[in-house]
Amino acid sequence: MSLGHDYPRPDPDTWRTEAACRTRPDLNWYPGQGERFAEQRKVCKTCPVRTNCLNDALTVSGHGDFGIWGGTSERERRIIRQKRARR
Repeated sequence: MSLGHDYPRPDPDTWRTEAACRTRPDLNWYPGQGERFAEQRKVCKTCPVRTNCLNDALTVSGHGDFGIWGGTSERERRIIRQKRARR
């Protein structure tokens, strides 16, 4: 049933415009294996959309396979996915 209103649907990627990492292009958000990413984590801890970022990395196929997303490394996300699959 329509109420006669045709409101635009919110863009699911709108959170990206609010991401704290957008202001830090100087940081390498795709560090190599064994490289530390403490500075990136600090930025992620202050990010207002960290949960959205991590959720996308965990649920969108191929999206979060590499780099730092939601303050997590590739290995950390792999562990989260494995734990979710066991439930």
